Amino acid sequence: MPQEGQFNENQAAFFEFLNTHYNKDGGDGALSNLLNDLEEDGGLNDPAGEIPKAAQKIMEEAQAKAAKGEAPVSVKGESVMCIKTWDVDGKKVFFNLGTSVKIDAPELVVRDGEEQTRLPMSLGPSMDDVDGKGEACLVFDVLFNPVTMKDAEVDMQFLNFIVQMIMIRLEEKHADLPAINSSRKFRRLKQKNFKGRQLADQYLMPQPLMRGIDEETGLRDFSGPELAEPCFRVGNVTRKSDGAKVVRLRAELPDVQGDEIELRILEGRCTLLVPGKYKASIPVEVPTGFVVLGSRFHSENYTLTVVWGPQHAKEFDEEQQTKRMEELKKAEEEQRLKLTNEIAFSLCTCDDY
Repeated sequence: MPQEGQFNENQAAFFEFLNTHYNKDGGDGALSNLLNDLEEDGGLNDPAGEIPKAAQKIMEEAQAKAAKGEAPVSVKGESVMCIKTWDVDGKKVFFNLGTSVKIDAPELVVRDGEEQTRLPMSLGPSMDDVDGKGEACLVFDVLFNPVTMKDAEVDMQFLNFIVQMIMIRLEEKHADLPAINSSRKFRRLKQKNFKGRQLADQYLMPQPLMRGIDEETGLRDFSGPELAEPCFRVGNVTRKSDGAKVVRLRAELPDVQGDEIELRILEGRCTLLVPGKYKASIPVEVPTGFVVLGSRFHSENYTLTVVWGPQHAKEFDEEQQTKRMEELKKAEEEQRLKLTNEIAFSLCTCDDY
């Protein structure tokens, strides 16, 4: 490994940066291994005394992130409890639950206009280990704020909630690993606070963007970027089926699937949200006595339709629905009788008789 005196000014600055931020495997020898690799490649013997191009690129990207406030923060957790569960293949999975004051405490926040509970956590990488029988298992370190774990230690229902949340996050982050058992069973190990070695350091990425304080609620606002408002029309129309006067809302939602739409119909207003794509709060003047007749998303032209109408129009729709169900049932019965008769005729005319 090169000695300190072998570094020129550029290289010394680069390795000082690595010594602070680079920790590939979480061990003390990570930097030494990197230096040895660079020395073998001849990177430190550049007559111009420059940092190798690949290393220069790493440093520039990291410095750019740091300038934007995106540099990860090193966190050392304190173990609290160990949870044992199993994946769908029966392999044991352990969650070392720990705490750090660098993880935010639970709080009520505003996100996209709605009040939500924010419960931050940090899920570390998977680590291979063996259980008491010598069989292979996986271990994950999971950090929470001390307030979160204080509640989890005395409230089994809350502990169950955060363990289920960890399982969901694990399956999202590590789609390459087998899923956790479908029954979501787990057990807290009372004889130990962690599985394997002490909790490893974790590196936290910057917190999600906070826009500020919501004026109406006084809560911190973590809403995402402003979403586009879709094109929509609200009008009075006459139905052809029964001549009823109705109010119709139509909203155009290009490149949207029906199951993405979150629709809330309130008095005098209709709120529409397609996460990451569209958001709208649409005023709708509905005459007294009108009720929601129905809503439908037309996938062929990406149009959402909501209709309000008088009570007699709703009763007409219910009667028509009942008739359609009866006709469908009648058609199914006729088809069943037809098939039964054809089978009976086939049996009677068989050459074996």
